[in-house]
Amino acid sequence: MIGGLLTIFVACWVYQGAVSVNRGKIFKWVIIGAILFYVVQVTVMGLEIYFFVDEDDADLTSELGGRIQATYRELMPSIIALLVAGVYRTKLVMKEKLSIGNIFSGMNIFKGSLDTDTKDAGSDS
Repeated sequence: MIGGLLTIFVACWVYQGAVSVNRGKIFKWVIIGAILFYVVQVTVMGLEIYFFVDEDDADLTSELGGRIQATYRELMPSIIALLVAGVYRTKLVMKEKLSIGNIFSGMNIFKGSLDTDTKDAGSDS
């Protein structure tokens, strides 16, 4: 569920990055970004299950440490995939240097639509 929502977010994020630098074939870059995010996420999940999950993990949520570990296992594949998508967006789509500011720039994918809605609401008065 979280991964699906983040895949849509990554597609919008890559789209806005491609539009901001006037990149050609925008939807090709968006599709590659979404597929890359999904493949990295599934690969990290598979590796995590293969290397770290055993029969003793059946009831992790009975203790606080188990709950923290279960939360980590749920979120870490999505976080790693989001970082990889950020590097893809920065280096290949936008062709900028790698830095924390560049990788996470444009994370507010609704900024343009919120600005438009605010202007529209002001004209109704």
